[in-house]
Amino acid sequence: MNLEPMLALGKGLYAWATPDQQSVLKLQMFEALWPNLMDYEGSSDFHCTLVYCKDAGAAVPEAVEAVVDAGVPTSNCAATPAVWIDHKGRGLAVMLLDNPDLSAVNSRLVAAGVPHSYSPFSAHITLGKIEGDHAKVEAFLQDVWGDQTINLDPQLKYALCL
Repeated sequence: MNLEPMLALGKGLYAWATPDQQSVLKLQMFEALWPNLMDYEGSSDFHCTLVYCKDAGAAVPEAVEAVVDAGVPTSNCAATPAVWIDHKGRGLAVMLLDNPDLSAVNSRLVAAGVPHSYSPFSAHITLGKIEGDHAKVEAFLQDVWGDQTINLDPQLKYALCL
């Protein structure tokens, strides 16, 4: 199938990586142990956003080629639970992923002309909204998670913003 005509319609690009099956199970078990975790839109579909840009214009085809060629690290990514406060003032539980290859993928996509809408780039997986004392929840999360790691599926996923 020739994707060129469809790619030409794209105004922006969203690219992401997903944890492998074993890591999804780890994250699901982790969520089940945490009583203060509330569902967050999309948290049942764990992913690490690598670039999100609503308007990249003519850069989309080249960026899609960069996504297809890129691939992601499948080796263990160091993972650290943290609590972030989002733009609406909600506490969000995230799993920070420490692997320089993820930043390199983001940089390749940005170099292809697709600026990341949320700068600076910080590789993470959103787990859910939280209630209660954020500092206590974060300490609890770090204690329960310990030094486990996350593996990523090597195939990047992407969608066009039309």
